[in-house]
Amino acid sequence: MTDEIDAIVAPVEAQARRPSRAEQRRLERLDCLPEASRSLRRELRKLRRLVDNLAEDAARAALAATLRSWGEVLKTALGRVPRGADRVRLEIPWQPGEWLDIELRRDLTPAANLDRIFRRARGLGRGQAIIDRRRAETLARVDLVQALVLRVDQQRAEPDLVTYETVGDLLDDIRRLGLRVQAARAVAPPASRADRKGHALPAGVERFVTDGGRVVWAGRNAVANDHVVTRLARGRDLWFHPRDVRGAHVVLQARGREDSPDETEIRACAMLAVHLTGMPRGERVDVHCVPCKWVRKPKRAAPGTVLIANGRVVQVVVDAEVIASFYDRRKRADVGG
Repeated sequence: MTDEIDAIVAPVEAQARRPSRAEQRRLERLDCLPEASRSLRRELRKLRRLVDNLAEDAARAALAATLRSWGEVLKTALGRVPRGADRVRLEIPWQPGEWLDIELRRDLTPAANLDRIFRRARGLGRGQAIIDRRRAETLARVDLVQALVLRVDQQRAEPDLVTYETVGDLLDDIRRLGLRVQAARAVAPPASRADRKGHALPAGVERFVTDGGRVVWAGRNAVANDHVVTRLARGRDLWFHPRDVRGAHVVLQARGREDSPDETEIRACAMLAVHLTGMPRGERVDVHCVPCKWVRKPKRAAPGTVLIANGRVVQVVVDAEVIASFYDRRKRADVGG
């Protein structure tokens, strides 16, 4: 009899010990925190190095004031400066008894040296404004990252007090800084119907289908454009972008099929790129159409920046019916899924 009771009680106790689905999701998100902490601390180290480098740049840019002083003094005594000199010592006219040692280039005339000194001063002066702006932006980002590090440490120290939503808010704040938490993809809330079909995409990335059944990816912002080009595009695919303007990157999938996209699909995707860029309807627009193997992101370039080669330019005027058909097919796919 005791054995029979144990056989009944054991599964019940095991079920009681098993965490609920909500608790599992909370624990999965907590598992992201160590990676989040490492990512933030890497970013913090990088930012501190950048602050140090900007300080060195600022010290060099401060030379602008010295060069301007050299130029003003040299200008007052230009006729007395011997040609071919590499250094000249001049008295400062408005500060009697004070002298300046001014470095010159021997291969330049005194007038050319004066012009060179002022040009260097102007260039360094412009650089100082850029350095000051970048330093302020970097220090503001340091403050944000430090605050996030503190939040991560607090949540890791008291995991029992942390809710699913609290961790989610923290991870979202980290992603807004452009940092990736590798485990975050495994801890999302239960997938919607569209998610289960594989349509879950980063914010700003949209998925369409051509009349011929080919998948089209489009980016609506710089980060989304970057994702489309670097993550979703493949060599045989075609990349579209209106010429000489900032806007949407559109990629037409050509892989996985023996036939190539026809001219109708190409022109439709060119129209889609113009439409998503927000250009006025009725205008004839030049659109780049380039195989993705000739599209690349330069090293350390800002998101959405690419270099292209080869390809061709397609001239299109946006057809409202073509654009509407893209959205109709997507709506039918979502409803039918």
